[in-house]
Amino acid sequence: MFSPGTRVVVRYTDNGSLTDALGEVLEVSPTHLRISTKRGPVDVPQDAIETGHEIPPAPTRPGKLHEIVSAEDLRKVAAATWSPHEIAWLHADNLASELRGEDPKVLSGWLLRSAPATSAAANSALPVNDPGMPTQEALSLSIDWLKERGSTPHILIHTQAHSNELSPASQQVAPLLRGEGFVPSDPVITFTAPTAELAQLREPDGEIVESDAPAPLHYAVWGIEESARDEYNHLIASAPQYRILSAISTGPDGTRTMVGAARIAFAMKWGVLSHLVVHPDSRRAGVGSALVTAAARLAQARGVRSLMYEAPDRERSDFAHACGMGEHHRVWMAQPASE
Repeated sequence: MFSPGTRVVVRYTDNGSLTDALGEVLEVSPTHLRISTKRGPVDVPQDAIETGHEIPPAPTRPGKLHEIVSAEDLRKVAAATWSPHEIAWLHADNLASELRGEDPKVLSGWLLRSAPATSAAANSALPVNDPGMPTQEALSLSIDWLKERGSTPHILIHTQAHSNELSPASQQVAPLLRGEGFVPSDPVITFTAPTAELAQLREPDGEIVESDAPAPLHYAVWGIEESARDEYNHLIASAPQYRILSAISTGPDGTRTMVGAARIAFAMKWGVLSHLVVHPDSRRAGVGSALVTAAARLAQARGVRSLMYEAPDRERSDFAHACGMGEHHRVWMAQPASE
């Protein structure tokens, strides 16, 4: 019903009375849910649950829903929609659990992900918050963990929401990166917007086709080598829900051509738009905004009110602004200088 890391509100029967538990799911078992609430961890018996649903990450201040989430929570949303086979939370408590032969239980600290031969984000350490150990130790352990799995280590650092200041965890690790031989990438801008506004952007001139898996043509236009497609296929399908969108143009002779594509994935009551490409011959013809509109409408149909999109260059950033999206935070991917 729910997965660890999601934020939920659950109504259940406790000693004959109905009560609610609101917070992040820590553990799911056949017998109970463990939920981190303001009053501490609460174990909710599965057979006592009356109703329950997922809710967005907790707001950090008053404002519009798509603006008030923290950058740390949005990083976790993005990670939940691009999740490789091998993931781990680096935290001192989890290391102690492993030494005792127990499964790690803490979903906090630094998120480690490994999928060799795929994207940088899938081979990275994401410092979310305090790992319960010195930052230099956490950095060294993260680098070793990634190298042991054949991954080129990347360290993802980011600003706070609506600020030029680095997040607290990034402030701790950023000064150490150069000494480890890391250099930062160009910034990637994370944009957000309400789905209700994006859903009104543009009616498509052609046809937008939905599918539940990418075709070989999608991988080709995304520039993914055939040898890496199995791993990418896992990443594409790793979101709790996702759809592939294709913009189709029909020529005078009836020939149908794919002129654009995108992926919309859903996690934690957010939509994450990615892999948005438009054929060069069809740019500035409304294909990109039509794909955004279609993605936003799919989100609305699932009760998702906010969407995020990441722009790695000026052209995509200008496009996001033109669609009415607003900058939420910035991200850098630090990698070894020799790579």
